[in-house]
Amino acid sequence: MASLLTTDGSSNGNSNSAAMRMKMKNAEIAGKSHALAAIFKSILFLFYSIFPFFMYSCENNIDKVNLITASDKTPLQSEENAEYAYTDSAKTRFILKAPVINTFGGKNPYQECPKGMSVDFYDDSGRISSHINSDYAIRYENTKIMEADGNVVVINKKGEKLNTEQLFWDQSKHTIYTPKYVQIRTSTEILLGDGLQSNEDFTHYTITNIRGTVQLDNPAQ
Repeated sequence: MASLLTTDGSSNGNSNSAAMRMKMKNAEIAGKSHALAAIFKSILFLFYSIFPFFMYSCENNIDKVNLITASDKTPLQSEENAEYAYTDSAKTRFILKAPVINTFGGKNPYQECPKGMSVDFYDDSGRISSHINSDYAIRYENTKIMEADGNVVVINKKGEKLNTEQLFWDQSKHTIYTPKYVQIRTSTEILLGDGLQSNEDFTHYTITNIRGTVQLDNPAQ
């Protein structure tokens, strides 16, 4: 009888111990689950708290970029029947005239002549040494380079005439140049070619690639 009591008692003890370990393990798992859930809720809270400020910042930056871009495309000044004279050492070097001149700001400020322009260059004696006109022009303030486009005509004091569709004028170097097709009419011939380099007076010029020369039987006066 004593032996039976001992065996039954040992069996019940093992069962109770296993049940307790199971309950402790389940409690541990439940605790970890609650902890993970709490961390996840905290992350969600931070995300939804910060996200609106992040979106506002992005939208604000985009608005600033759009504002800057818009300001670069909006003239700071628009002048009709404009005339600008440039002098150096108390002497007039050139006079630019245009129906409209729009001045733009930004990092690369420029002036635009959307309805064309004309420039008269003057020598030291105050006489016109050459003339340029075109259908459109844009001058970049930082580089002091003007680009003339459309029916560009240059005439020097000898009456020689250049026709091309695009011409660049470097105000700092006092040169004009183009990579485009050119036609030069002198008193005796017509020169045809591609590309040209010249001084702004158009008295010393070089055609990059000469296509041909046409001699005039009846030179124009």
